[in-house]
Amino acid sequence: MYRRCLALALVSLALALSACGGRPLAGGGDASPAPRPDVQPDGALPLVDAGPPALDTRCVRPPGYCHSAEECPSDQVCDGCHGDPCCPMCEVCLGKCVPLPTGTCASNADCPDGSFCEHDGLCVVTGGKAGTCKKRPVCGDAGACLGVCGCDGNTYCSACDAHEAGVSVAIGKACLAPTCAGLDQLYSAEIQKARSCCEMCAALQCTLNVTPLWCGCPTPVNAITPTMTALQAEYTARSCSFSMPPCGVKCAGSMPGYCGPGGVCMIGGD
Repeated sequence: MYRRCLALALVSLALALSACGGRPLAGGGDASPAPRPDVQPDGALPLVDAGPPALDTRCVRPPGYCHSAEECPSDQVCDGCHGDPCCPMCEVCLGKCVPLPTGTCASNADCPDGSFCEHDGLCVVTGGKAGTCKKRPVCGDAGACLGVCGCDGNTYCSACDAHEAGVSVAIGKACLAPTCAGLDQLYSAEIQKARSCCEMCAALQCTLNVTPLWCGCPTPVNAITPTMTALQAEYTARSCSFSMPPCGVKCAGSMPGYCGPGGVCMIGGD
């Protein structure tokens, strides 16, 4: 009986060893083999570290080319750089350093990229090219924003900021209105304020005649206010008269004003 039990035990042990490839299980654990570190779970090829992506040589700036105007000499600009990438892998555009034109210009279209047509104090160039192509500056923080009026009707902190945006300066003060029509409306409102007079001293009133900025006949007033002067200066500096349509109004000869009902300066026919 004892020999029979021993034989059965040896047969069982032999069967167990054959199931494990002839090797005993360590600690009696799972019979599944340990995964190999160089093989993916799905049986695919081992993972290979390809390293960093190859550099796109088109992004490298060759001699004589530029990514911005700062990379060119002071008398040159970066032409051909329109803000678009030079290739899909790049974040900057690629242009070529070219000299600024020595002639005159009428608008920014006459100048290469990275420059602008500077004609401060003459916003509308007519009858010829009166501006000069200049390199757009790079302006830092100048501190206090004093304000200058650009020819585009926007107020910039300084002339440098306006030039950096490719805009010429109309006048060294903040813009009073963004458009020429807006300036004319403000001026007309200011005229109405200046028409008030004193009935008790009518003989001394309504002695000044002013003309609207754009279209209209002379109007008697008692004073030309600082606001009227500032509006007129900006209107002229921004060359608004060139951009407005013809007036076509015919006015009678100058007539004296008088203080009418309600204390308003009037002229004959009002």
